[in-house]
Amino acid sequence: MIDATLGSWAMEEFGHAQLGDARRVQRLVTMAAAVAARPAGRLTQVFTTAADREAGFRFVESSQFSHHEIIAATRTAAARRAAAFPFVYVVTDGAALAPHNRTGHGFGALSERNKPYISVGTQAMSALVLCPAGVPLGLAAQHLWTRGPRPSTPQGRDLRPVQARETGYWLAAMADATAALQTHAPATLPWFQMDRGADCAAVFAQGLALGVGFTVRSCYNRRLTDGGTLWSRVGAAPCYGTYTVQVPARAGRAARRACVELRACEITLALRDACTNTLQPTQLTVVQAKEINGDSADGIVWRLLTNRAVTTVATAHTVITGYCRRWAVEEFHLAWKSGGCRIEDSYLREHAHFAKWATLLAAVAIRAERLRKLSRAEPDLPASVEFSPDEIRAVILLRKPVGVPHDACPTLGDIVRWIADTGGYTGKSSGGPPGVRIIARAMIRVEAVAAALAAMRAPSGTCG
Repeated sequence: MIDATLGSWAMEEFGHAQLGDARRVQRLVTMAAAVAARPAGRLTQVFTTAADREAGFRFVESSQFSHHEIIAATRTAAARRAAAFPFVYVVTDGAALAPHNRTGHGFGALSERNKPYISVGTQAMSALVLCPAGVPLGLAAQHLWTRGPRPSTPQGRDLRPVQARETGYWLAAMADATAALQTHAPATLPWFQMDRGADCAAVFAQGLALGVGFTVRSCYNRRLTDGGTLWSRVGAAPCYGTYTVQVPARAGRAARRACVELRACEITLALRDACTNTLQPTQLTVVQAKEINGDSADGIVWRLLTNRAVTTVATAHTVITGYCRRWAVEEFHLAWKSGGCRIEDSYLREHAHFAKWATLLAAVAIRAERLRKLSRAEPDLPASVEFSPDEIRAVILLRKPVGVPHDACPTLGDIVRWIADTGGYTGKSSGGPPGVRIIARAMIRVEAVAAALAAMRAPSGTCG
């Protein structure tokens, strides 16, 4: 029996999918709700009866539709949620997926192709929509592809059109996300946040042509039209001020409190099209956030290229804050790949089948991330905004919080903490707030108890 809240979410996410047959859409909705209740990388771990397993395999192995129709449904759902906000962040990045069974048809190389061992799998480019508070709303775009043989090019230069290169997936993700938002949220402005992999002329040109906001972390010390260089120019720009930030510990370096200096200026990049060898002057703003205390050789240095105007310390901070939101796509990748959903545990042998299953699990991973982020951003919301009465009661029965009756309606922050406690969360000694892995692990128990509570109410002699 599927919980009503999960069924409502699955219908909102996939009920409008265009799969050529209403029965396939209903199967997709049913599968999505089941995966959200029991996330796992293998179909056999999600579906416990022979009939459900057979239906799941038939769905992903069907030749009547592809994963493109599934992602189109999630794109629409994300854009509809975005319509409630004046602007949204669209954090975009790529990832490599290495499922267990990669001996079948359609998988490609993941590692460098000149190495003796080449791992294989599939590549993904995802555009995740966030509300201004940083809570995930859904996927506005996702592309899955596999790498073929590397083309031989003179002097190591790839002269293929940009759409034929992997850079083309950055452009496709931007175009898909923008089109979805223009259709379903025309009053909402997208602001793309991209890492150094997007530092290329085609991405800048596309962002300007689409009329969207974008911020890209600089990877190259590019030439300017006046003969200067990008990094030198922003390093000599006027200082807008300083701020402090707590930097967590990492390998070989303790946690520290960093003092960061902000500089910004307008620049005109002397970009050149590799195919046509023509100059493309591109006017942007560059914002530099540089750590000025401690070990400067290993300190924070962000140089962010954006088409947003920066004239004050507040607007500079706005650009920095937006880029910080980009980390949400890394957290989504963790939840999708090795966290609660574990897509890389899949043993599906055909890439086309794997792509459908991966797309479905991506939506479930984002739901888990939304729950985690919402409980931090708005912890005082009633738990009923994300959980059904049966789920809330199941959490209370499992956690047994002192003084809380079984029919209580706690806050979202409280119930997520109680869920994490049932999964083994130990508070501060765990190293921070509860993460998606421990929440996903606990939700399996919660959904099982919630289903039992629902079944107890079913009329005698019926089966849910």
